[in-house]
Amino acid sequence: MSTDALVIGGGMAGMVAALRLAEHGKQVLLVEQAQNLGGLASSFQHDGRLYPLGYHHILSTDTHLIAFLARLGLLDLVHWKRLEMGFSIDKKVYGLTGPMDLWRFPLPMHTKLRMAARVATAGFPLAKDEPASAWLKRVAGQNAVAQFFDPLTQIKFGLPTAALSAAWLRARTQGREANCRYGYMPNADWVSVLVSALHARLLKAGVEIRLNTSADGFGLSTKGDRIAQVRLSDGTEYSPAAVVAAIPPPILSRLTKPASDPALTGIAYTGVVSTIIATRDDVPLDRYWTNFISPKLSFGGIFRLDLLNDSLGHPGVRLLNFCTHVPRDQNASMLTWSHEKIEALYLADYKKRFGVALRPAWTHTSQIPLYSPIFVHGYRNPAVQHPCLSNLFLAGNHRTFPVLATTGSAMGSGAEAARAAMASSAMGLCVVHDTEAA
Repeated sequence: MSTDALVIGGGMAGMVAALRLAEHGKQVLLVEQAQNLGGLASSFQHDGRLYPLGYHHILSTDTHLIAFLARLGLLDLVHWKRLEMGFSIDKKVYGLTGPMDLWRFPLPMHTKLRMAARVATAGFPLAKDEPASAWLKRVAGQNAVAQFFDPLTQIKFGLPTAALSAAWLRARTQGREANCRYGYMPNADWVSVLVSALHARLLKAGVEIRLNTSADGFGLSTKGDRIAQVRLSDGTEYSPAAVVAAIPPPILSRLTKPASDPALTGIAYTGVVSTIIATRDDVPLDRYWTNFISPKLSFGGIFRLDLLNDSLGHPGVRLLNFCTHVPRDQNASMLTWSHEKIEALYLADYKKRFGVALRPAWTHTSQIPLYSPIFVHGYRNPAVQHPCLSNLFLAGNHRTFPVLATTGSAMGSGAEAARAAMASSAMGLCVVHDTEAA
């Protein structure tokens, strides 16, 4: 069977790519291995209510996402709050939002003054990328690197700042996650609202969607320079003019052998373990987002989802989302543990940290092995068009360096992949006039 475009992966990047292609008159097949669309922007149901799997909030700085919410007629449903991020150090929680927070922060005074004077005003972009530790030492000093930034990146990536990109860390620092506005939809899970609206648009545009279906293999052309066939897990085969791969590079590289691109095979990922514990207990966390710097615990952060959206769960229920980023090559990884073992460890460490037991009303644990690309020093975005296979186009947050990886950045990468496919010889050099932000 033939089709103009086959999009692999029904997350945000894949859905936007498929929608853009179909809106420009292309016949599109979108395949997703899960039973629902959304990818990392998925939700789960408990007791008749929907809860976000991984993406909790809308950042006021996420321009791609906001533009798409407006296009779908959903932006008026979004309410905004200013909430605080906290950093737990030696059993006290500190903020970094204002001058008084910086004054109280447990770093030497000369280090804090240096940070206040230089980190916030450091120019971007860098003339040349460098290890994040080198930049941080110049603008904040060695004490800040050793006592704050290194523990923070160990939580996120299992790596010190010396291994990571300064361009990425600067972009994240200046993305104002700690003091921007956070968006939500009252009486709704905004993620499921967005996915449902995109799903409806895809169907209206004529996109064929197959859930519980994955790409099992590629058949290459005689010259080995393009994808001639795509074999699907349901036994069907397609001969697409173009393929958009909105899946992580470790999965894509298995499909493209022997035409694998070293720029893709070298991209490392971190996994994530995410557990929501609902409780009617009072909890000693009054910040929406707390990072646990020291002592090191099984969880790197806790989100209090009810502080952002108090209508998400049942009245009187606090929703604590425990998160742990796990390097995929870590021995005895939490990504392979039973949910019961993970939840027992989280509860034990919570009691160790706060001195009180947490009594769950219910729990839900997810283990996601390919959650986030690691933007190491020297990282380069792979080309949108695969260098070996001329009709293969790439989408996903592994192509959005150095900006903060968000729902919106994934959407933007999907739109870019669709534009590249339509402007290529694979689709007959279509002329694309696309001025929308997402």
